[in-house]
Amino acid sequence: MARLKAGTRNPWEDRYRELLVADYTRESLNGTLALLWTVIGQSVPKGKPDGWTVLEYNEHGKTAPKGFNQQIIAFIRSFAPFVREAFLPPMPDSFSEKRPSRQAWLAERTWAFLVLQPSQTITEETGFFRDIQSLLFLNAAYYLLPQLDGQSQSEERNCLTHAMFMHTFIAWRDRPAQAHFIRSVLMDYLGAAEEKRKQAYYSFMLTPPTDHSYLTKAQTCAFDLLEAGNREAAVAFLLSVARFSPTENVPEIQEMLTSITQAAS
Repeated sequence: MARLKAGTRNPWEDRYRELLVADYTRESLNGTLALLWTVIGQSVPKGKPDGWTVLEYNEHGKTAPKGFNQQIIAFIRSFAPFVREAFLPPMPDSFSEKRPSRQAWLAERTWAFLVLQPSQTITEETGFFRDIQSLLFLNAAYYLLPQLDGQSQSEERNCLTHAMFMHTFIAWRDRPAQAHFIRSVLMDYLGAAEEKRKQAYYSFMLTPPTDHSYLTKAQTCAFDLLEAGNREAAVAFLLSVARFSPTENVPEIQEMLTSITQAAS
């Protein structure tokens, strides 16, 4: 097992923040992959054994690889027997394209970065590295998966979906609120509305009221209830949130209540 040192946050903080507020597009996906490679590439063993070439970022490469890295796919596939959720598509046994397209190449690089732990030990700025991985996860959910759908690349889409689900368990064991949050994003893409609501609620319940994402998660939970046709539960939920929140949060919660009332009228 290699030990990879994640580079310090300071030189790349501005670039990360630019990507954080960008729309989810091919450019933001490429930028996030490039940043991930920049952060760990300096510590990759010389000679780059098989597998590392998948991670290396080369936006201007003229040709895609001749085939997928089977070692990484086997690692993702090894997790499939432990997946019982009916809403996940089946992990593909094989891939139809003999030579991956550029879109499939992006999918492979994305799933490789998402399942990097625990096959590799990440040291130093691990928090920053995982923050960028989360950004990659969101780019995959909101941009790459729909693109794969649109190009009928179901094998690549299914493999990426399994890698994303796997990532929520292997990379965030010490931060369950984040694990539940990104899992809710994946469930939303899969159309598993009830499971999405559950995961969003679990994430909210594990987030302290002082966290910057607390009110955003509360709003998500409330509007999930409203979307499910349960206005009374949405109002009761927000009243409960207001009761246990810091005083400075109350005006924003009141705005949420007003929005729910207007949406229901």
